[in-house]
Parts: sequence; structure tokens; C-alpha cells
Amino acid sequence: MARRGAAIAEARGEWLAIAAIAGVSVLRFAAFSMPALASCHILSAALRGRGDTRTPLAITLAGFFLVRLPLTAWLTWSEVPLPWGIALGATQIPGWGQGSIPGWGLGL
Repeated sequence: MARRGAAIAEARGEWLAIAAIAGVSVLRFAAFSMPALASCHILSAALRGRGDTRTPLAITLAGFFLVRLPLTAWLTWSEVPLPWGIALGATQIPGWGQGSIPGWGLGL
């Protein structure tokens, strides 16, 4: 029984090392976007405190659909399909292909 426990502890240690390595890269990517995110929250709260709720809503929706979603698709996929690509003559563009880590960093 002691051997089995040692094998489980060793396997768990390897898994924790892999998780720590993946976590470091996620935190590095997320830390890069935190100043911009904090600024958005502060300015949005200031506008809401002033009584203006439509401007923060419009900025949030535009930022999500025009910045975060396209940027996440470009960072995570190796090829990004373009919905308007037929009109432009290209149906896809090359992406960065980094998997889910940048997507998590952008909060998606």
C-alpha cells in the first residue's frame, strides 16, 4: 500500500509541475491586459456614477465584439475564418495558433 501511495504522490507532483508551467504562461499573458481592463472598469464606473449608463454599455459592447472576440480568435486559432471573406477574395487569414491560453487571458 505504501508503494501505491508513493506512486500516486509522484504522479500528482508531475501533474502539479505541468499545471504550474501552464499557469505561469497564462498569468504572464493576463498580466499584460490588466492595466487596460482596470482603466475600463474605472472609467465605466465614473460614467455610471455621473448618471450616464448608455455610453459604458456601448463601449463595453464595442470592445467585446470588435476587439476581444477577433483578437481571441486570431491568438488561439491557426486559421481565422472571415465571414465577409468572399467579398474580399479571402475566406481566412493566418492566426497565431496558441490554443486556449490567450483566450483565457482575454477573459473568454
